[in-house]
Amino acid sequence: MEKLELTVQAYGSLEELQSNIRSALARKLPELAPAPTAHDGTFVCVASGWSMPSFVDDIREQQKSGRPIVAVKAAHDFLCENGITPDLWINLDPRDRTDHIKHANDHTVYMVASRCPPVTFDKLQGKKILLWHSWTDSDEQKALPGGKLAIGGGTTSGMRAINIGYLLGYRNFVLYGYDSCNRAELNDLRARKQGRPLTYTSVMAQIAKSSYAMLQWRSRQMSFKWSTR
Repeated sequence: MEKLELTVQAYGSLEELQSNIRSALARKLPELAPAPTAHDGTFVCVASGWSMPSFVDDIREQQKSGRPIVAVKAAHDFLCENGITPDLWINLDPRDRTDHIKHANDHTVYMVASRCPPVTFDKLQGKKILLWHSWTDSDEQKALPGGKLAIGGGTTSGMRAINIGYLLGYRNFVLYGYDSCNRAELNDLRARKQGRPLTYTSVMAQIAKSSYAMLQWRSRQMSFKWSTR
């Protein structure tokens, strides 16, 4: 008995296959892509509420376990300065927040909403950027061409981060620094940097049977968080 040798060749000539590939790419269709980071299904979101610095060691352990660390706006530089390079950074804010990414690096994937100002993209030139679009019920949406995925959910970057994580396939969420209520001496990391409390208007909010003092813009965030419990 002799060995049978088979010669197998993929169907189609090289020229034909290359032509097909170029033709498909020219159609500008959405492409299958892996999640920006490896994960075990848990999304670790780190915002800049006043409690967050107390959990730096916990956050570091989360990253060591292989879970992606998602910095929301100002949390980015604080984490970098404490030896934790975020895996993702999320920003929804249309204002100039480049003072939050002074430590922009080649590891972090910067997930910037299209409503953010051009200066944000200029600051991150040469870095890893993933563009996303924010959903709103205002005429802002008219700037988006048809067929674009727009992500809603909540009124802050931190709230949108949760929905982004869900769309990326995460189903477990660990939140640090998502404080909505005030702390008497310092409200958040921006106040810490200034060395004084923020001067934004505070309001009293009634959530279920409890009352909270919070910055005015955080009252809607608190309501959203309560409704998701």
